[in-house]
Amino acid sequence: MGLMKGDGMKKILIIISAITIGLFSNFGLHTQKISADWNYITLHPYYALPEQTTTVQGAGFSPGEIVTVNVAGTSKTVTVSGDGTFTSNAFTIPFSAANSKTTVIASGNAGHTSTAELTVGTFYPVARPSSYYVVPGGTVSFSGEHFSPNEKVNILQNGNVVTNTTANGDGSFSTSAVQVPNSSGDVVYTAVGQTSNTSFPMTVHVSGTQAVVVLDNYYGYSGLTTNITGSFFGSNETVRLTFGGQNAGSIQANSEGQFTKAITVPSFPASSVQTITATGQTTGKTASAQFTIAWNNNTESTRLNSGTTISIVTVDRPKTNIASGTSITVAPTIIATGSDAQNVSVQVLLSDPFGQIRAQQTTSNTTLIQNTPMSFSLTTPPLMPNTYTIGTIVNNSDNSILTQFSNLGTIVVQ
Repeated sequence: MGLMKGDGMKKILIIISAITIGLFSNFGLHTQKISADWNYITLHPYYALPEQTTTVQGAGFSPGEIVTVNVAGTSKTVTVSGDGTFTSNAFTIPFSAANSKTTVIASGNAGHTSTAELTVGTFYPVARPSSYYVVPGGTVSFSGEHFSPNEKVNILQNGNVVTNTTANGDGSFSTSAVQVPNSSGDVVYTAVGQTSNTSFPMTVHVSGTQAVVVLDNYYGYSGLTTNITGSFFGSNETVRLTFGGQNAGSIQANSEGQFTKAITVPSFPASSVQTITATGQTTGKTASAQFTIAWNNNTESTRLNSGTTISIVTVDRPKTNIASGTSITVAPTIIATGSDAQNVSVQVLLSDPFGQIRAQQTTSNTTLIQNTPMSFSLTTPPLMPNTYTIGTIVNNSDNSILTQFSNLGTIVVQ
């Protein structure tokens, strides 16, 4: 009986085991697969720019498994360590993956596969000229940042390379100076990264401002030396000067298109008005000013102040163009020679190109003391854009004209 009991117990255990195995089978639970497919990978980092690197680490793979890792078209293989982990060599992100989300895949030869997403950024370059406003023929250099580290950067104008340089390790660069055209207008330059293929346009305005000349004195006798100052000519261009049609020499403007030159007043008839002209030999820009050869008085009355000569010593006035809406002061300095000019009125006038008086100031019942310079000023109201001419009239007490200066220089309001 004991043996039968023992045999019966064995049969019962065999039946229980069979039932247990059947249950696992029916529910799809196989003991040899319990530890499978929990593997994963991580990226370091998950965000990178082209030319930067990322590494891939994995866990849950089989010890000794050969895993192929693919990042943006580049594959590397690695052997899983005894604890089921691995770390790949660094992957350099190609420029072809710029501005995208790339799926990184790790596939093991034991059937394990895992993925992760890498975000690849792009470059947002910025570039600028050293000056946005340059005189014709002047120079400009360029700088920028956020290009690809250590890439070559070309500066293009009309599709042609005018200069180039290499960005440093943080993607910044600066260039040497290049010469802008001699003609006025907008010039577009473009900075182009040769590796990243990114670009940034820049517009430089080449000055089209009218050239201007200003004189130290607008009146004087032949043989007098006066300074002529010019602005807004071409950078470093040669400027030819004429005085009343006669050659007055040449001078080279500086890099900003400015110059100053002393010239001697040629021999011209007294009281004549002569034109001084400056002409840029490269840009063709011209500017002129008028110089009056000192004259004797234009006395209409033979009864008053006979024998007195009135001359202009200087004219204090703005030496450059002024902005619209500006109020200015002009002040001719007058001298009487031969005798005093007694009981006279002095008018200072500002006229437009049509001869209309836009501002005037009269000083009445004054005496011009012989050989003593006297200044008479006019302060204008705000001026509108135009070219204005300064004039002075000296009248006797009976309103006869003692002396009249119709052109003491011009004021340009822009």
